[in-house]
Amino acid sequence: MLNANESNGYSLLEALIALSIAMITLMGALQILSFASNVSSQAIVRGELTASARTAATVMNTKIQRASAINIVVDGNNTLRRLEIRQPNARPGEPPDVFIYNPNLPTSSLDYNRLIYNRNEVASNLADIRIIQDGSDTIMIEILTDNTITVNTANLDVTQRNPNITVKPVFIRFPVNISGKIIG
Repeated sequence: MLNANESNGYSLLEALIALSIAMITLMGALQILSFASNVSSQAIVRGELTASARTAATVMNTKIQRASAINIVVDGNNTLRRLEIRQPNARPGEPPDVFIYNPNLPTSSLDYNRLIYNRNEVASNLADIRIIQDGSDTIMIEILTDNTITVNTANLDVTQRNPNITVKPVFIRFPVNISGKIIG
């Protein structure tokens, strides 16, 4: 037999306390999930930027190493503008292979922050490419990426930066041996 003062259910106060604890726990779990998602996105962006810089470095190094003659055009900050490469087996009158980089293009340009080789994109998301003479037989190439990814929009006529995920830019510096090459 039940006493008149005993209750079989929860009081309103107990239900509110339980609900508050559940909400706090769920909010904490969502914060942890949001943090983990942000860290994961940053790691992906950093990986893409690193891959882009490494691709540019590898292609430039390989093409310069194989060249018989190179002509480097830089601006006052040693930022690459044009790099012409003549291969040893090139026929007379054949145009050189050409790298083009223009950091001053507007973001609306499809070539914004891209390294172009013979009219094809080699790498994107590059904030700066510098070529510095380091002795008579070596040049140093420094590649600095953006701090975020640039993407083409769906209609492919505008390039946009993704401002939602930013990371520290990637910096690669590597020497290239130019001994025995004709420098123009």
